Amino acid sequence: QKQYSPSDNSIEADGEQLIELFSNLISNSIDAMEETSIKKLTIKTNPLDSRIAVEIIDTGIGIPKDKIDGIFDPFITYKHQGSGLGLAIAKKIVDDHRGSIEVNSEPGKGTTFKVTWPRKQWGGQNREEQDEYFSSQTEFYEETCADYFKDGRFD
Repeated sequence: QKQYSPSDNSIEADGEQLIELFSNLISNSIDAMEETSIKKLTIKTNPLDSRIAVEIIDTGIGIPKDKIDGIFDPFITYKHQGSGLGLAIAKKIVDDHRGSIEVNSEPGKGTTFKVTWPRKQWGGQNREEQDEYFSSQTEFYEETCADYFKDGRFD
């Protein structure tokens, strides 16, 4: 499920690093939902004054409270297979873009990762240039996420 805010949600960022960031978060969400009967992955964008937030919300198994503090540390994994680097890399990418990443989780119900970073400053560009940029960014995010939805397991 995709929920985009209609307002200005552009940021200045390295596109390849954003692909890696969201690939890691979405992949973890998909893995967390493998053993659950309800499989719902939601990606939301929300404007927050001078910042933008993107939330990855799943209905997976959740993360126990006693394990949340270490999930962004390198080589920490609670999966059967995994290097323990995915969330450490995600955190580094967010930090490098002057952003923040938060996690809220409830075992048995799911997890939300919220990534927040500064909005792009437009300077003297006109509205037409901004609209063209926003349209291309929406297409970029949809194409980036499309591979995860191809097999029909998620809306």
